[in-house]
Amino acid sequence: MAACLEPKKTVPAGAPVLCERKIAAVTQPESPSTADRSNEFDRKAALEVLSEAALKARDCSTSATSKTAGTVAIQYEGDGVAHSVVVERPGALCGTEVERCLQDIFLATRVPPFRGTPITVHKSFSFP
Repeated sequence: MAACLEPKKTVPAGAPVLCERKIAAVTQPESPSTADRSNEFDRKAALEVLSEAALKARDCSTSATSKTAGTVAIQYEGDGVAHSVVVERPGALCGTEVERCLQDIFLATRVPPFRGTPITVHKSFSFP
């Protein structure tokens, strides 16, 4: 289950406010020993997956968030699973249903397994 970490109340005025959701437990379709982690991170495949997610993210919009644009940061582990999502901007979404909707959509993304350390990819989204 994912959980939102609320920002500290002592954030200076004008500083970016970030909320993050992480996956506490992930059911992996294949064990790490059988997953093909011989390849480098496939940025092109990730951007294709994230572009589709950004289109789905439009369903998260409400009348109060129309014409809003923002950015999310998605961290992928070597198994190709998104393990955390931070809505980097706008900070006004922090703690809202819209933020949770965005995080759910981007946490559901998967990329081809890769070798090496976790990778963070940034993706913009916009609401019409």
